[in-house]
Amino acid sequence: MKSYIVKSYIMIIGLVAIISSCKKDQAQPGPLGQAPSSVSYIVQGSNVQVKWVKPEESFDNYTVEVSKFEDFSVLESTHTVDSEKEQHVLRNLDLGENHYIRIRTNRNSPQSFSDWAAVRLTTNPSDILLPITSEAINGTTVTLKWEFPASDDPNFSKSVTRVVLTPAFGESKEVAISSQNQADQSLQVTGLQKD
Repeated sequence: MKSYIVKSYIMIIGLVAIISSCKKDQAQPGPLGQAPSSVSYIVQGSNVQVKWVKPEESFDNYTVEVSKFEDFSVLESTHTVDSEKEQHVLRNLDLGENHYIRIRTNRNSPQSFSDWAAVRLTTNPSDILLPITSEAINGTTVTLKWEFPASDDPNFSKSVTRVVLTPAFGESKEVAISSQNQADQSLQVTGLQKD
């Protein structure tokens, strides 16, 4: 009987040692619930700066996806953005096209994703104005030149009807384009004010 008590006592001590040596699972964070909010954008030619408000919960990075399809069935590009950032610049998007952009937060361990925050935008048609060189400026006169991008679209117009000059200060000036200016793809603007 004594040996039975001793064996039971040893088993209990061993069981207590085994149980106490087991590590308790650390509480794992739950799934990400907050998507980036207040998504906005600035379009500049074929480049788009996308901005958002960072969620409060902890995460590792953002995924930014770009598509021409609302259902994102075909992706143009995917970008990974640092979790501290609240903006990203998308470069060289097709001009004059609809683009769909979506953003989500990601956590690596345990793997979790927020819902997507999405926005639709249209890039500007091509900026046809060529850079103004110093040779194009003569006192208060400037010669503007333009060039149309290549396009297979039969509806693409290669017609310029007017130029609007907007100074940093002062009133805008609108100049009509003649048929000769259209043929030359240039316009001489006179009577400008010096800064």
